[in-house]
Amino acid sequence: MDRIGPDGAQNRRTFLSRAYRLGSGAMLAGSAGSFIAACGQKETTSVPISSALAQPGTTIPTATLNWAMAPYADETMAVIAMKQGWFSNVGIDIGPTATGAKFDLTESIAPLVSKQVDVGSGVFEVFASQLDTVDTVRSFITFDTFEGFGFFAPPESAQTYKSVQEFQAQGQSFEQAIRSTMGQMRGKTVGTATDPASRLFYNICFSLGGISASELKRKNLSNPNIVTAALSSRLDIAAPSGGVEITRLLSQGFKPLLDVRTLLKESQDARRLQIVTHGVYLTRSDIYEQRYETVLRAASVIYRVLDQLRDDHVKAASYQLPFLNAYTGTKLTETQLAQIHKGIAVLRTFEEMGEFYAGTQANNIYLNAQAQIEQLRKDKVLKGPHKVSEIEGARRVYRDLVRYKAESDRLFKAVGNAGDPVVRRARAQYEARNYLDSYRFLAAHSQA
Repeated sequence: MDRIGPDGAQNRRTFLSRAYRLGSGAMLAGSAGSFIAACGQKETTSVPISSALAQPGTTIPTATLNWAMAPYADETMAVIAMKQGWFSNVGIDIGPTATGAKFDLTESIAPLVSKQVDVGSGVFEVFASQLDTVDTVRSFITFDTFEGFGFFAPPESAQTYKSVQEFQAQGQSFEQAIRSTMGQMRGKTVGTATDPASRLFYNICFSLGGISASELKRKNLSNPNIVTAALSSRLDIAAPSGGVEITRLLSQGFKPLLDVRTLLKESQDARRLQIVTHGVYLTRSDIYEQRYETVLRAASVIYRVLDQLRDDHVKAASYQLPFLNAYTGTKLTETQLAQIHKGIAVLRTFEEMGEFYAGTQANNIYLNAQAQIEQLRKDKVLKGPHKVSEIEGARRVYRDLVRYKAESDRLFKAVGNAGDPVVRRARAQYEARNYLDSYRFLAAHSQA
């Protein structure tokens, strides 16, 4: 099982806070001096290794993670790795079944907190809204932003309802256009999702649109039931929050009247920061701190999945779609799944993750989620003062993997002999995004 060694949380945090700068070669400055002499040496010469990193080794410890799956196109992507044996490749056995357990932690985080499962997925901002009562979870990878929230009119009434863009084309400002768009919904039957991640979007739209929820015939439904009701003409307007359901409506000719991308582009309202939500994988704090190497390996597997979704979506979908369609009761196609991954629940690869943790855009989780936390305090949903960092652990994981990648690059140059079995195994782990063990293998080889 996992070794809790010198790469534990406190040692790593102390080291990284001194030495790391995201995305820059300067992150190695704290240790480079001791390594310079090693570069270019022959493989028979020992290469200095930092004691702040994981212990060298040529085997990967085994661990078991009970993994929860929620019925969404982005949150079930871990099944792609499960079916190809990628977790096994880094020493992780998945439980309680070969494809985990079916729990939606966004709806209820209880299965994770009560230790029914060890890992699951969900919406970071929803977890942040529970900080008064839940303080034992940590995210370890942020993988997308959800950009699909919207209000959709059925095709038979597409000429009856105008979109924000259509009102703008008539000469209205955005502020006027959103009021005109939302004003069309007064007295109409509108299906909104019970998904808590969608509530801020609805509330901001109502506020900017100058209407209240009480002016609608609002029906709060599950995402699948919104689609069923919309397709059977029992709704005037549909506003689901799931990528599968949104894609289904779009494929049936439903017309977007107002969506989250339009708000982000056109609105100057400070609350726009609150409508971006981030998909994350998370675990309990005890696992994050005490089994941190397993957390790094699990994250590396998801980064590998993200690569395949980007580079060979057809192959990735062949593993994900049967599971997703059986779980959701839909018949999503590969093309529709690609639409979700690229335009609704927008995935990021390893090289693109920096935007989640730096910069001034709404995608920065430290800006976005903190704005939501502050608003929730004003609304008295949260009582105490809270910070994003209380549950956000993905930045540290990402930065550590960036560092292990850089250290692996250095050691590949230093040890030479690409034909050596240990070096070949290190290269295989490196190509699979498991930079932790590529480093460990190379470090052990360099000291042999």
